Amino acid sequence: MCLLSYVPNAEGGFCLASSRDEDESREKAILPREKRIHGKIVLFPKDTRGGGTWMAWTKRYTVVLLNGALERHERNASYRHSRGLVVLNFFKYERWEDFVASYDFSDLEPFRIVLFDNGKEEDIVEVIWDGLEVVVRRHSNDGAHLWCSYTLYSPEAIERLQGSFNQFVANETGCDQELYDFHAQNTYQNEDIPQVATLSISHSKIDKDITRILFHDLKIDTKQNIRLYS
Repeated sequence: MCLLSYVPNAEGGFCLASSRDEDESREKAILPREKRIHGKIVLFPKDTRGGGTWMAWTKRYTVVLLNGALERHERNASYRHSRGLVVLNFFKYERWEDFVASYDFSDLEPFRIVLFDNGKEEDIVEVIWDGLEVVVRRHSNDGAHLWCSYTLYSPEAIERLQGSFNQFVANETGCDQELYDFHAQNTYQNEDIPQVATLSISHSKIDKDITRILFHDLKIDTKQNIRLYS
């Protein structure tokens, strides 16, 4: 939910990795399970506190949440509900355009949701809620991308990570184990926020007919391998 990377592969699919950076005292998440959400089979790890998730997979989409919009913000005392529920509520809609047009974003803490079409028929779509308005950005699915949470990563840290990622992309020979290793080598460390750490890494290799997922819960050092078939 705080560091996200995307690398297309030579076979026409892509790899995706997400690091969940959270307070170490956060309750242990429920490991990924399939559940019917708004009539769709959705696989996701569950945040036991907010009831939502930071990453979800279906046959068609992979959806990832990043905390914060495009700059740091002052938190309100309370919000209508957890941002993680927005990920699950996305599946009410058949098209992302309907989600953007119809979803009630009011009184939600700023966030970004990045939508990946598993078949690569659509561009990568980034939906940004800054607390006042919704902005949509599109990204080509032919190139590699890195996203960082502005709430946890300073501009200097983001620049450093982007440089490391660019070097990784220039030298990588695949996008499977190597991308997971990039995230494992860049777990969250900040002396100003010592209570925050990378609690899990979710890595997906998504091809035309199959999604292979490695979910590594660093809090309890448990790895789970999952396959989804289209």
